[in-house]
Amino acid sequence: MESPALYNGQRTLLLTVQKSQDENTIAVDGLRKTLAELQPELPRGAKLEQVGDASRPIRVSVENVRRTLIEGAVLTVLIVFLFLNSWRSTVITGLTLPIALIGTFLFMYAFGFSINMVTLMALSLCVGLLIDDAIVVRENIVRHVQMGKTPYQASLDGTQEIGLAVLATTFSIVAVFLPIGFMGGIIGKFFHEFGVTIVAAVLISMFVSFTLDPMLSSVWHDPEIEAHGKAKDKLTLYDKTIGRVTGWFDRTTEALAEGYQKILRWSLAHKLATVLGAVAIFVTSLFMVPLLGTEFVPRSDYSETNVSFHTPVGSSLELTESKARQVEAIIREFPEVRYTLATLNTGTAQGKIYAAIYVRLVDRNARKRSVDEMTAVLRERLKQVPGITVTHAGLADPVGGNKQIEFSLQGADLRELERLSRLAMDRIRDVPGLVDLDSSVKADKPTVAIAVKREAASDLGLSVAQIAGALRTLVAGQTVGNWRAPDDQTYDVNVRLAPDARTAPQDLNACLSPPATTPTAARASSA
Repeated sequence: MESPALYNGQRTLLLTVQKSQDENTIAVDGLRKTLAELQPELPRGAKLEQVGDASRPIRVSVENVRRTLIEGAVLTVLIVFLFLNSWRSTVITGLTLPIALIGTFLFMYAFGFSINMVTLMALSLCVGLLIDDAIVVRENIVRHVQMGKTPYQASLDGTQEIGLAVLATTFSIVAVFLPIGFMGGIIGKFFHEFGVTIVAAVLISMFVSFTLDPMLSSVWHDPEIEAHGKAKDKLTLYDKTIGRVTGWFDRTTEALAEGYQKILRWSLAHKLATVLGAVAIFVTSLFMVPLLGTEFVPRSDYSETNVSFHTPVGSSLELTESKARQVEAIIREFPEVRYTLATLNTGTAQGKIYAAIYVRLVDRNARKRSVDEMTAVLRERLKQVPGITVTHAGLADPVGGNKQIEFSLQGADLRELERLSRLAMDRIRDVPGLVDLDSSVKADKPTVAIAVKREAASDLGLSVAQIAGALRTLVAGQTVGNWRAPDDQTYDVNVRLAPDARTAPQDLNACLSPPATTPTAARASSA
């Protein structure tokens, strides 16, 4: 076996299923059903388990955004109720949310968008904006009703009076997000659906605030609005329960409004101090930017991580497998780890054997440490394993899976590139904060160029293929069978057999010229 796989340190047969082009990654329910049907047909002692699932991070992300969207909508409606102190007004304005959110799906369909993490994130971001227009219109209509106008006339006058301000507010949002939706480059591909979805949602909310909200306000009479500010002869059940909470909230907001007016009056009376204070806050914020850090796309914790390493050139597959078992054992010492899957890749041009370990963790809410916190401890523990070079540990970069910092050395002289690469790596290694350094320049793969004395081989009756076969057996050995261990693991039996009489060692020596060691060329470096 040239590419073995280890599941929790035990040899396993790894089967990878890949989706067809243009198919949906999360449409794998049929595969799960097939796996369940295959379980009874397996031989005794064999078990078929699903180890990895590329659709799980997508499902988790979509579910998180969907939950955030619902929570945002509910909190928005509750805050509106506290401020308006009227359940009729809350219903009238709250209807804008489902109409705008669901109505946006029509535009998403027209543009070929799907319900994914980007579009749901756009809707969750603008959920607070969607109800703003309806609140402004409804509040102005209420003000006109309290002036003594009929609900119909108040709806007409209130909407017409505030319409231009609502229009300006909405189109200012459109002016921000519409260009984002049509940006070029990599950022444009990420934010195209994001920007267009937000623009469609806010335009629908503006349309609803100019049509549905005034119509409902004109026909749905609210006695509480006309009684606002008047003393009541008798307290209702609403006044004794929810009314106490809304009343306390009204008194609190009025106190805050009075405090705000005092600050506003002071600011107008001390213009220079106000400007200097604003400039000081701005300058202080600039100095705090380096403390925050920057990144293009945040790395998400999906309760899985990866570790990659390689062994030195010329290492055997058995040695690399034993190192993988050691690394797996160290990883499984963490209580947050559910299982590990290691795969060994021998098909590399540099002659190295690479090991990639997939680590599945318990769910985020069932552990105290994040993946990044665990990775810092894991790197220290992996230093205890001699003979390996760790090239990656932790979460992969969300864009492309490459390292966050890369640079390249280019030139025509490969030997000089190799020297400069080693020099650069030695200096970079001392930079604080850098981990998992790797380079595409690897140590030379030792090879031996053999020239056959064809006349001598012909005299002995040996062909080049026979000589090559005998040399391969002497150097690499030959698999002559397999052996089943007590733990039911099967191992190949590889021995170095002595050549037969036709290819005796003395005959081989007579047919070969002195060997010349020829290293393979190294690639350009990229760390």
